[in-house]
Amino acid sequence: LETEADRSEFAIDSDPPLAAFDARIARYKALQDEITQLPVSKTIAFLKIDAKPVKTSLFTCLSKWIHKFQDYLLQKVTTSVTELAEFINFTDKALDTEVTDLDSLLQVMSYLRDVRKRTDSTESMFEPLRNIVALLNRRDVSTPAEIAQGLEQLPMTWATVKKKTTLTKEKHSKEQSQQAEKVKRDSKEFEFRTEEFFAYFKKTMPYEYSTDDEQAYAVMDRTHHGAKNDWNPVGSLVDIKRDAIRLNEMQELFELFVIEYRQIDQCEKEAKFLKEVWDMISMVNLCYAEWRKTKWDEIKVEALQEQNKQLAKEIKLCDKYVKNWPAYKGLEDAVKNMGTSLPLVGALHHPAMRERHWLQLFRTTGQAGTK
Repeated sequence: LETEADRSEFAIDSDPPLAAFDARIARYKALQDEITQLPVSKTIAFLKIDAKPVKTSLFTCLSKWIHKFQDYLLQKVTTSVTELAEFINFTDKALDTEVTDLDSLLQVMSYLRDVRKRTDSTESMFEPLRNIVALLNRRDVSTPAEIAQGLEQLPMTWATVKKKTTLTKEKHSKEQSQQAEKVKRDSKEFEFRTEEFFAYFKKTMPYEYSTDDEQAYAVMDRTHHGAKNDWNPVGSLVDIKRDAIRLNEMQELFELFVIEYRQIDQCEKEAKFLKEVWDMISMVNLCYAEWRKTKWDEIKVEALQEQNKQLAKEIKLCDKYVKNWPAYKGLEDAVKNMGTSLPLVGALHHPAMRERHWLQLFRTTGQAGTK
């Protein structure tokens, strides 16, 4: 079973538990001991084998692996201690920033947020790091004095900077409360804006099938990233997504509930899928347009049927999310209709077709033409 000490390792990252590192290093050292005990030569009948090069090679290989594991742990401690010390030193000075306007208030709030976000991970990392240092000491690996000393001092300096964040928050509580209220109002207004954009998106985007793929692309581009104008009265998806991210950042800064704007996420998802559907429609339209340019006597029906079957297979690969959209159903119908038409074209290519048959066909369809 996993021990409490093992679980504490995951406070730093997703590395295996420290015991696994220790076991692997011990295994390599045991193998080195076994290799040391092996004879340097062996005589078999008239053949004398010199095993020294092999022993040296194996011993060196194991030494490299031992060093790799130990060095990884040492670098882990060094990096963690150095990074946290730098963060504490920077934050300690940054919290002294004078609040004179909104920008400076937001800057101070970002420092408070950074401390708040890393509190749990920081407070749970000290013991695992000490355990790593202890393991390295048992393996005769020295931790640099400044890192070992820093590790001992960090809990105290971290507690100091945490206390300073509390005092700083209290100092600017009035400004924070005022700005938090404004963010709440902005959030409420943005919810209405989101609903308006979602309705506009569903009404404007080309969910219906059409052979005019250029117009569909123009609408998708305008709605996705076009400028706000008479043609695009509520702005673009890119604009509202950017504003949502900014508002979420403000909500987080002032410790408000961070709203998940699912309608915007849905618009992003559907914009991506619509683009894929219309890419397929465009490809099919282009393909069929090229087929229609083929001279009658040059038409190879069997080859076209195979190509049409391949198009049908590619269409079926579209995500199931889109399969109830009229645009997708129209695309399916277009390919099915072509699949129905091609055998008729093949029949009209039959050698038994005579001029009178063509004239009768033209009269029946009401279409003028020549073979």
